[in-house]
Order: sequence, then C-alpha cells, then structure tokens
Amino acid sequence: MCKQRIIVSATDADSEAVVGEECHIVSGVPGGPRYDPSLPAARVDGYDNLILLCGTHHTEIDTQVGTYPVARLREMRTRHEEAVAAATEPTRPRPGDEVQREAAIPSPDTFEVKVGMIWSQRADIDAGHEVIRFKGSLLAKTRREDVNGPTWRWLYRLQSGMYLVYIRRNWRGDYEEAWLGRADPDSERTTLTLDEVQQQFRELAAQAGIPRVRIVE
Repeated sequence: MCKQRIIVSATDADSEAVVGEECHIVSGVPGGPRYDPSLPAARVDGYDNLILLCGTHHTEIDTQVGTYPVARLREMRTRHEEAVAAATEPTRPRPGDEVQREAAIPSPDTFEVKVGMIWSQRADIDAGHEVIRFKGSLLAKTRREDVNGPTWRWLYRLQSGMYLVYIRRNWRGDYEEAWLGRADPDSERTTLTLDEVQQQFRELAAQAGIPRVRIVE
C-alpha cells in the first residue's frame, strides 16, 4: 500500500527490527474487522490470513472495512509478493551499450481474460470478476508452483506496440484469482513497455525471445 519500511536494517550493535504490524485479513474475534465465523480457528493465524503493514495502514484497513474487503486485501498482498519476487531476482548490469531486441510477432488475435476472484470454495471469499478483451499476439506462457499452489503468467504484445502480462494464481485449491501485471504496484497502468517487461518479468521476456541484450567488446 505504501513504500514505508517495515523492517529496519541491522546495525553493528543490534539485529534488524521488524517495525511493521501483522494484520489479520479476516479477524478471529466476533465483531472484529471482516470477521467470518466460518473461518476455522486453526486458520486465523495462518499465512493465507495475514498481511504485514505499516501501523498507519493497519489502522486504516481495520477501520475502513468496506473499502478494504477480504478479496481486495488478498489481491494487494499477492501483487506485492509478485513485485518483491521480481525485484529480488538476480539483476544484470545495465550500461549504456545495452540494446533492445524485438520478438518475432505471431499474427494478432482477439483474446479475453478474466480479472478478479475467478472462483472460490471459501465462505469468507466471494467470487467475482470482469472480462478484459483485447487484440494482440501471445508471445509466451510460464508456470511456477510453490507450497501455496501454481501461478501462470502470459505475455501478450498489443497492436499498439505495448505489452500486457496476465497472471493467474491458484491458492491451495481453495480459490483462484487473476490480475494484470504492473510495472509499479502502486500504478493503475496495466500496459507495459518492452523495457518494463524485461525488468519486471524476466522469465517471460526470455521465453518470448526478447531478453535484454548487453554488448561486450
């Protein structure tokens, strides 16, 4: 939600300090923020039900529960995790002699993708989505899986020359959500430049044959 630090770096005298606050997406206390009696007590403190925030935003989301429902908080956390994963991947130097390389573009087609909460078997998560229709070319698709379930990513090149990344995430078979990738988690813009794709979605760029190329002489 913001760029305020929630972990203070270690010093010569002390280890790092967590200054962020652990927030429950669904409260386990009757009358608490977004409380749902159908959520088992054993899952209240589970990873799926927690989000780490600064103190200001912790107070904000627990006060304005209509503005921050369960589905929105889960989407915010997932987008942040994606941004952190992209930012912490090994980076390559970017001197001034780097060049861009365009992919071989397949013939354009019309695509429809669903964005939002695609389906849910959880009583505390309501399903609901919108359909995004666009014309372009599919360049690459990747699939990654962790302890929470699989994540799929598709890379499209739009007729305008911009790019679009579609991300779909399955959470332990409980629910599935989807969204459009952004260069900046705080931005509403969902179309990406080639440079943004190469920086934020390196695996997709490599699959599509458009990785950043650096010339060394």
